[in-house]
Amino acid sequence: MASTDEWTSAGSAGFKDHLALQLGIASASLTARLQRQLAAHRLTPREAIVLWLVDATPGVTQAGIAASLRITPATISQCARRLIALHWIEPVFSADGKRRCGMRLTAAGSVVLGKARAVIDAHEAVLRAQLGPNSSRLMLDGLASLR
Repeated sequence: MASTDEWTSAGSAGFKDHLALQLGIASASLTARLQRQLAAHRLTPREAIVLWLVDATPGVTQAGIAASLRITPATISQCARRLIALHWIEPVFSADGKRRCGMRLTAAGSVVLGKARAVIDAHEAVLRAQLGPNSSRLMLDGLASLR
């Protein structure tokens, strides 16, 4: 397999300066690192985000989470089914008790989320240390403008 230096040489001129490709590579690398760290808590990064969003907005719907993360409802549905099976979130039902109208975190989910947040905070601290405070702020601002 070719090294990164080889990819950025003659045959792939401009690769290293292509922002979208470099963001994709960096994202994949950071997500893989976080995934390894969260695995100790039986969580994926996406599941940790869902727990976080359910905690921040009790009663949030799967469609609401899918829209905020810009992913398909089917992806969130699969994730929510697993989190419900683990008893980390629970459905909120309508007043008549016949249909689901949202989700909320359980006590067990709150414990897992606390552990996940500690992992995420440590992961974030390493990234911010590598970037420095000014670059971290610029990157956050730049990423926000892409949404």
